[in-house]
This record gives sequence, C-alpha cells and structure tokens, in this order.
Amino acid sequence: MGILTPSARSSICAAVICLALEAAALASPAACPANGPQGAGCVEVCALRAPPEARASDLFLTKLRGIAPTGHHLAGTPGPPMAKAVSQFRVASIPFNKDEAVRWRQNGLWAGPCSGLSAVFEASAVNDKDAKNVVDLYELHYASDATARRVAALLGTSWDWNGHPFIAVQKGPNVIVAEGRYGSWSALEAIGAHFGGAVFPRGGPVPLPVCDQGARQRPIFQGDGLTVHVLGFAPSGELAWMEGRSGPGGATVWTMHVSNLVNDREVAARTYRTGGPTAAAFCAEHRAEAGALLSERGVTGGEFTAFDKLSLDGAAVGVTIVPASALSREIVMQGAAGSKVLGRLPASAGEARALGFIRSPFEERVAVLVLTKDAASGRPGLRVLGGRLDKGWLRSQ
Repeated sequence: MGILTPSARSSICAAVICLALEAAALASPAACPANGPQGAGCVEVCALRAPPEARASDLFLTKLRGIAPTGHHLAGTPGPPMAKAVSQFRVASIPFNKDEAVRWRQNGLWAGPCSGLSAVFEASAVNDKDAKNVVDLYELHYASDATARRVAALLGTSWDWNGHPFIAVQKGPNVIVAEGRYGSWSALEAIGAHFGGAVFPRGGPVPLPVCDQGARQRPIFQGDGLTVHVLGFAPSGELAWMEGRSGPGGATVWTMHVSNLVNDREVAARTYRTGGPTAAAFCAEHRAEAGALLSERGVTGGEFTAFDKLSLDGAAVGVTIVPASALSREIVMQGAAGSKVLGRLPASAGEARALGFIRSPFEERVAVLVLTKDAASGRPGLRVLGGRLDKGWLRSQ
C-alpha cells in the first residue's frame, strides 16, 4: 500500500495489530515472520529512492487513460501525473502463517515484496455511480521479468494484500496490483479485467498442463522403462515432476515428487496407479488429487516438453559426471564463469548420464536431471539437482 494516514491504516486492520507489526518490520527489515501462533500478520516497509525521471510504464499509463469504459474514473485532479511515485511503500498480509512465510524465502533468506523493488506508482479508480466503490492501483517495478514473475506468483498464493481482495498481474519487469476497498468486489472485478487479471479462488487444485487436451502432453523424457513429466516450479525454489514405471498386472505406477532445488531435499511424494500407461490415464483418475498437492506446495504448473539450451556470458553451459573417488562420482556444471559441483553419485548408482537442464521462470536457478541405472538390478532412476546460475562458480585455473 502507498502512503497511509492513520485513519486509512485503521481501515485495513485493528490499530494495535498494525502498529505492532509495523514496528517489528522497521526493527527487523531482513525478515518478516508470522507473528504469534495464529499468524497475526506481516508488514513490509521500504523506502524508495527512484530518480526524478522515473515514471510509470507506458502500459500502466495507457490502461489508466482508457479506464472510462469500465464505468470508473481516476481519483484526483485530471491531467498528469496520472500515477504518482511513492517514496515509502508499506503493505501488509493479514493473516500470515508459517507456510506462507517459508514460501517467501529465497536461498534461505526472506525476500518479500520489497526485495528488489525499485519504484512504486499509485492511482485510484472510483466507480462512476458509487463513489464508495474504489480500487487502489499500484505498479511495482523490479529489475527483471523473473523477479516480477516470482512476486506476482507469491502474491497470488501466499499474501493477503492488506486483508483486502486484490488482483496481481505481472507485466514484464513490473507487477500491477488492483486492491479493492471494503465492499468493492464488482469494481475490483471490472478493473482487474481491464488490466488483464481476475480473482482466482485460493487453495484449489493447480491446473496440470499435462492434463490439458490442448497441450502436447509429451514427456520430457521417455526410455529405459521410465517416463518423466515435469509439472512446474514454485517461486520458493521447488520443482515438481512425475515418474511413470510399469507395474504388476499391466498397470503403471506414477510417483509425483516435489524437491527443494536449494538443498536438493524431497519435500513431498505421492504414488498413484493407473490401468493404462499414458498421461491421459493418469489425468482421468488423479488430476484433482495431484493438482491439490501442487497447490499445497505453491507450485505453478507449466508445459515442459523439452530441455533448455543454457548459456551464460555467450558460452554454453553443460553438465559432466566425473570420478571423485573409487566410491563416488561428481555431477559438475561447467560454463564460462567456471564450474560447480551439484552433487555426488554413489557407485551403486551404476550407469549415469545427464539428461539436461530446465530453467526456473522465477529466479536464476536450473534443475538438472540425471538418469541412473542401478548397478545390481538395472532399474532406472532419476536424480534431480538444483544449481544457481548467479553465484557459487569456481573459476577455472
């Protein structure tokens, strides 16, 4: 939220709670945990020092100019500037629980809406027939599309903007937020649609592109008795994928995994069985249950049917598997910036080869998929490892 008077702040939440949360945010700007066992809330406060020439994006200004057909007009005096720069930005999430707080952590550190925020511009749209129906509009500026995409995704799943209904839409390196004041649902829906967003129910199953009849539904890998579908990334640094293997009696056993790419630890796994071997058979029986698991983990579904061709500083990035000792091998990512060890494989892993990279849409991180074959049974396996692209490279000598 922009600059608030005490009366405006009291309309958002109880004064005592807001003052306590704001004091905590100012005292500890590096973190914004849920306060109290019930998750009382979280407040982000940041000073913005945008240069004098900074202005709202052309897209935001164009949408503001064309707002009349929605049955609304801009508050304030007509004429420029339609969107005013904010020198201090303050926004609360009420309530705010521990799971939501964890999702906002990036590389183990808190990275809330203020993280990487360079400028905020605000305006208000007032309903032509009822001046009490007001929607406050904000354009949040970030350094990259990926950062804005991460914030928009987390706002949609893990943030209650000032305890009010709202819509967040990512447009390039910016995030547009429409916040409906009390009782302004119809106004919010109209304004949100004008900016290309909609109010989505929270907690519902995540749509699975692999189950979309219009999608290609092609696995990212199929061979050696293993089928792999990548389902999506979470902005908190997690990857979800599904492995299919032949089961007894002609059935197919599907295992859905969610792994944290920061520490390569599995955070969730579910096993399903279908009579047929195809993704369509899985979707017919388990679409809702699988989508609920992705929703629980904050995963955004995506269509991943091919590995990314990765390059940094104009040079290709690759993965090699090299001996580390008589008992293990190292999985090494190499590029112009140097190299980094992503993980180790024990001798029992048998044959191993890197399948490729998948790049996160939310941050400078990749998932590396490595196919293994157990030395004793010959059974195929899959290792998924995360690697940061922006840090941790060891320079080549």
